[in-house]
Amino acid sequence: MLQRMLSRWRFERLRALLLEGSLGFAFWLAACLLAACLADAAFSLPQAVRYGVFLGGAAAFLYGFYRFLLGPLARVEPFGLLRAAGRRHPSVREYLRPAWELLSSGTGPNVSAELAEEHIRRTERLLARLPSAPVFPLRAPRGSLKRLGAVAVFWGLGLPWLKDGASLHRVLSPWRDVRLEALLEVRPGNSRVPWGSPVDISASWRAARFEPPALWLRSEGAWQKADWDSEGAKPSYRVGALTSPLEYQLRHKDLRSEVYLLTPAPFAHLTQLAAKVQLPGRRPPLELKLEAGGEIAALRGSWVTLSGLPDRAVESASLWPSFMSVPIRMKPGPGGRWEAGFPLNENGSLKLDVLSAEGLRDPSPVPFPLKALDDRPPSVELLSPSFELEISPRERLPVTYDARDDYGLSAISLVYRAANNPETRVPLRRLQGDPLESLGDYLWDLSRLPPGALVEFRVEAFDNASPKPQAGASRKGVLRLVDFETAHAKTLSQWKLAQSALQSLSEREKDAARRLRAMGDAPPEAREALQREWEAAEARLMREWESSTQSLDQLAAAMREDAYANPGMSEAAQAAAAAMKALKAGDLSRARHSARTGDLPAAAKEHDKLAAKVQRTAEMLKEGAETQALQDLWAEAHRMDQAGSEISQALGKLSAGGKAPSEAEKRRLDEALSNLRRQMESLDKTIASMPKADPGSMRDKNRKVFVVPLNSARRTMDALSAALARGDYEAAAKIAKRLSEELAQVRAALSEAAKAQAGGGEDAFSKKMEGILEMWKDAAQGQARCLQMTQGIEERRMQNLRGLQEDLLKKLAALQAAVVRESAELGTPVPSDAMAWMQKTLKEFEKGQVEEAPKLLGLAAMRLRAQAAAILKPAPDAPPPSVEKLGALAVREDEIRSMLQEGVKAPQADEGDLSERMAGAAVQGQVRRKTESLEESLEALEREGAALPSEALGALSQAQPEQRAGEGKLNSADIPGARKHQERALELLEQGMKSLSEAMQQQQRIEQQCLSPFGKPRGTARPMSGGGRTGSDTSFVPLPRSEDYQPPREIREEIERSLRERRPEPFDEIIREYLKKMSQ
Repeated sequence: MLQRMLSRWRFERLRALLLEGSLGFAFWLAACLLAACLADAAFSLPQAVRYGVFLGGAAAFLYGFYRFLLGPLARVEPFGLLRAAGRRHPSVREYLRPAWELLSSGTGPNVSAELAEEHIRRTERLLARLPSAPVFPLRAPRGSLKRLGAVAVFWGLGLPWLKDGASLHRVLSPWRDVRLEALLEVRPGNSRVPWGSPVDISASWRAARFEPPALWLRSEGAWQKADWDSEGAKPSYRVGALTSPLEYQLRHKDLRSEVYLLTPAPFAHLTQLAAKVQLPGRRPPLELKLEAGGEIAALRGSWVTLSGLPDRAVESASLWPSFMSVPIRMKPGPGGRWEAGFPLNENGSLKLDVLSAEGLRDPSPVPFPLKALDDRPPSVELLSPSFELEISPRERLPVTYDARDDYGLSAISLVYRAANNPETRVPLRRLQGDPLESLGDYLWDLSRLPPGALVEFRVEAFDNASPKPQAGASRKGVLRLVDFETAHAKTLSQWKLAQSALQSLSEREKDAARRLRAMGDAPPEAREALQREWEAAEARLMREWESSTQSLDQLAAAMREDAYANPGMSEAAQAAAAAMKALKAGDLSRARHSARTGDLPAAAKEHDKLAAKVQRTAEMLKEGAETQALQDLWAEAHRMDQAGSEISQALGKLSAGGKAPSEAEKRRLDEALSNLRRQMESLDKTIASMPKADPGSMRDKNRKVFVVPLNSARRTMDALSAALARGDYEAAAKIAKRLSEELAQVRAALSEAAKAQAGGGEDAFSKKMEGILEMWKDAAQGQARCLQMTQGIEERRMQNLRGLQEDLLKKLAALQAAVVRESAELGTPVPSDAMAWMQKTLKEFEKGQVEEAPKLLGLAAMRLRAQAAAILKPAPDAPPPSVEKLGALAVREDEIRSMLQEGVKAPQADEGDLSERMAGAAVQGQVRRKTESLEESLEALEREGAALPSEALGALSQAQPEQRAGEGKLNSADIPGARKHQERALELLEQGMKSLSEAMQQQQRIEQQCLSPFGKPRGTARPMSGGGRTGSDTSFVPLPRSEDYQPPREIREEIERSLRERRPEPFDEIIREYLKKMSQ
């Protein structure tokens, strides 16, 4: 009975414990799972964290299973059940445990079997009378139910965040991560969009989240993070213009979406557009090539057929003129081209609507402007000359024009009026094929126009209108025929006069020097006659000087007015004229003053120098005449080259045409050949008459030889005349081309010869002056180093002297401090003012600044003596002790004052000071020798003919005595004196170096200007209303030909086409900047 009851109670207990444990286990399981899911929903836990949560949850699950379900089984033991039953039924409480022990363990040694059996029977009787109600009723604990209810409420509140099940899935199976698309709505996903159109990328959480995901983009290269344009519940990002494939991906914590691709789908367009314009009443039709946005312009009433080739599969196409109410459907034609036509009756625009096979069409196609034109007269632009000009009748003026007409040109003419004569018309071109534009030029032979005449001209063009062509004219051009040759001949004549005058003046100067030496060597009785002769010779010399300077001034003025004068030689002539005036005012005046004061040797020496300088100026003019002659030859060769090119072009046209020339063409050819032959003969004579260098001279040795193939050109000229005489125009064209090439070689050879003559290469004066200037800089730097060394010696001496002075002041301060201390001990007898003076003196000594100390010491001594006398006066026989002390103090003040006034002696020079002075003197000697060598180089360069400033030579002459004096002062230990001489020497060297640098720059400018005519195409005209080379630049300028305008026109047309092309708006600024740079 007891065992049966115990089994029933065990079952009841296990049932109750399992119910309670299940409820507790369910509570904690639901609570932990809810917490993990809410944490993931709120913070999107990374996978590693979720792995940790899962593993921790698994461990907690096992622990909870043991804690709530397995653990209670261990508590179901018999004694616990018996105690619980005893508490439930108190009547059997005392019987149950002993009865169970007797049943399970038997009787012990002190218990009889009868007593045990009786106890068991009594216990069973009591158990039988117990009610049948269970000891452990099956009831759920109220606390567990409350906790489960709370968890259920929280699960209900969290359902809005957990309804998609993604967080539950992520927490319970972290190894099977969900894609971000399960949490997000991504638009537009993978998509094809129209090329160049904007695209909006957006993403929104399916459930509430705290922050937007990250957007990553990749077009080319690596991924890059992009910022959302707008944030919030639905962030978005706009791609301004999609022109290339773009990948994008969304990322949030460790979650990533798939990689989406946005692909630009280009619109279908018609390429290779062409318009066929059938003009009213005209055949054949005009063919026009079109670019995107290109204008379609034709006569009003024309029929325009537009065709193009699709760049991809096309569903349909149509064109829509703005003045029509419905579009015109285009049809495919041969070769895959789509075409349609329309009447052009008014101005407007035309749009092409092309639908691709993908169903895309350009929402804003580029419009083609339509212009219905009335037949207007041609427009003519005179491109060159672009200014009013002056030109020689010997030149050929290139007249460059650009004529245009809306429907075709037929002829172009040159119309001019010279002075008051009637207008003359010269046919320039008869155009075939009715071109819409004609860019060309005409070499206008001006030799038939009256010299000095003012000529007005224009270019006229005629269109192909019928029955009467319309005419259009360019702006008016103006030219004046100027006889530059006469002005140039005047310059050359004045050149010779100036050169002759300088040669004569040089001989006069040499004669003056001889006379002065003879007068200085003559006995006193003969000097009077020689003096009279000298006065007459001096008067003639002054007249020669006046004549030479005037002649040089006239040459410089003539060259300023001469358009053919070499610009470098023109500046050289002006510099020579200024130098001659400076010689007359300076060196000549000094020579005359020396002669008047009786210093005849010095006067003779000055006149020798003047003779040499004048002679060098004359040689400069002689060399410049060669440069000018070569420039004139080069100009003549250029005219020949131009004439040969014209003949070659004329014969080339005749040969290409295959027809014999007309009588007028023959006359023009014969005349051109005769003119060219005369030019060649004139050039040959000019070359033969060029000035020659003196045989054996340095210039003759350095002269270069250039071969001018003039004889070969003359033989080719004879062959050309023979071919023309026998009527073989094909052979004549080939010979004329060879003649043109040979004449170009003649011009090139003369150009090289002129450059060699004008430039001089490494032997140029400017190069030599540059080398001397480097030597000068070295000497000046050496002089600066000498000055620094002297200043260093002086500074060290001053430092030593300051040290001795500081020691003296310290000694005087100690003595003065003793006097002040004893005065203070003496007390009342010492006057207060004397005490104040002594204390002030002590302060100056202690500060090391002596200002009033000598004065104060004297006052203090006088005041102390006066005080002693005042004390002694009442009792002269028995003086008090203070009188003697006051006198002793006054004596000590006098001694201090004497020591202060004597000061310190200069320190004796030691071995270091001596070695530094010797080194400074040695360096100064080296610099002086460099200066002497520099003077010799400068004098040698002057003897060669270089125009050197007198200031430079004078500076060197004055610097050397200063350098010698400085060297001597260093040797005699006079450091301040050496420093003054060295400072003066450095100042002179720097002044002279500046003067030489300016002279070198002027020489470089002259040499560059001498070469300037040969470094560019020869100019044939100059702007009107000016002459010479002063003020604004009025020198000759080269005039452009038609081929010079072709590249700029092509670039302009390319830019216009590019500006009409359609492109995404963000590219506009970049492309505009590129086109701007390309057009510059």
